[in-house]
Amino acid sequence: MLQVRIPEVRRGRRLVLRNVTFTSGSRVICLRGRNGSGKTSLLLALAGLIPHNGVVKASPEIRSPGIYVEDEEFYGHLTVREFLMIVSWFRGRVNDLFKIDYDGKIKDLSTGQRKKLYLTLALSGENDWLFLDEPFSNLDERSVNLLRDYLKGVENPIVLTTQTQDELCGEYINVEDFAP
Repeated sequence: MLQVRIPEVRRGRRLVLRNVTFTSGSRVICLRGRNGSGKTSLLLALAGLIPHNGVVKASPEIRSPGIYVEDEEFYGHLTVREFLMIVSWFRGRVNDLFKIDYDGKIKDLSTGQRKKLYLTLALSGENDWLFLDEPFSNLDERSVNLLRDYLKGVENPIVLTTQTQDELCGEYINVEDFAP
């Protein structure tokens, strides 16, 4: 269950969303809208990474979320093995869903390979919620199916952003309804 009442979502001084109010009992909530509509900003606000003066009530409570938002430069200097070792230190368990085998630097991976690696971080450890920003974009068909099948089996609630219909989504929230 997720109950949301956020008067405004801002990125710096820019007002991105206003009067965000919805309740959902769905296990998989999909934030849908066009590019630039505020999907990622709302995802980050729900996960507690963008401060706001609203209320987000979640059951289970959001204490240890798995979060995926693309940031291709942040870990670029590390090798894949170094990254996975760090994940295991902090998250305890590495979910090697994609079986990434590469000894080079993360910055040299393709966009899809980096995405798989960063999704590995979000899916590892004990997560009470998953917040995934466009998790299926830039993945090959086999990886999309692998991830979708994995997420179908996850018992915890999931909030993801999307621009399209997806069989995984139990409920859609149209982010454009909250445009300022």
